[in-house]
Amino acid sequence: MQIQQHNGPVKSSGAAGAAGQFSIAMNGKAFRVLSDTMYQDKIGSIMREISCNCLDSHVMAGIPEKPFTLHLPDAFEPWVSFRDYGIGLSPDAVQNVFCVYFQSTKDQSNDAVGAFGLGAKTPFSYMDQFNVTSIYDGRKYMYSAFINGDGIPEIQLMAETATDEHNGVEIKIGVEPKDFNAFIKAAYTQLRFFPVKPEVTNYQNGKEFEFENEGDALFQTDTIKIFKSKGYGRASMHIIQGPVGYPLDVTQVLNHLPAEDAQFLRTINEIGANLYFNIGEIGVTASREGVEYKGI
Repeated sequence: MQIQQHNGPVKSSGAAGAAGQFSIAMNGKAFRVLSDTMYQDKIGSIMREISCNCLDSHVMAGIPEKPFTLHLPDAFEPWVSFRDYGIGLSPDAVQNVFCVYFQSTKDQSNDAVGAFGLGAKTPFSYMDQFNVTSIYDGRKYMYSAFINGDGIPEIQLMAETATDEHNGVEIKIGVEPKDFNAFIKAAYTQLRFFPVKPEVTNYQNGKEFEFENEGDALFQTDTIKIFKSKGYGRASMHIIQGPVGYPLDVTQVLNHLPAEDAQFLRTINEIGANLYFNIGEIGVTASREGVEYKGI
């Protein structure tokens, strides 16, 4: 997703000394903010961000209709994993893209959901260690990503073997028993707007996984869907951009509308509606848990 820039020329007068630039200290505190504390819903963010990366990889590989594989946790297999069948990551891409905060190959195109170079690091908001396997051009690279004693993320190549598996990446995260249901619920809610749902494995002894239903439409066009009745415990209105739904905070909008339009928005909010946008049309927060309201 292309990130909109708001930079402009700034004039200064009466400066008494040399100019300097701000910078970011590369320490454990900074990495904790970027990987952990900026996410309110950590499990939901992991499910959304890693799944979006899988979707983006399939788009880049020219196979957008192919599902990725999502493994859900239980007592016998206590992990969640995401396996795509896209382009894979070379060792150079692992070191210089996957492991670099704010580095992204997707920020110049609206064909991809990602842009900030932060989503791949969301597992650190839940665990201090997770596994990354990349299949790339006949080689399988198995890595351990972890937080070191100074609070700095690191990645270590654990093994490399030849393989005939399809290119792609698998992210595997250990899950605590108390959070099994939370990851299942996150798949149920976070992925409901994905145009191609993942193939879900390890769910209730092979039972088919059902994603959250949006509800029946009272009125629908390409840009809006108004529901027949208030939904299923979700926010009453969502902005749907690409495969991701963002709750709309109508209080951020009401004061900027004429009285009649504001009343109409309140009425629709009571019923429930989705507003549909193409990727890149609406700015999103760095955590990608909400949209920007700047300039309303």
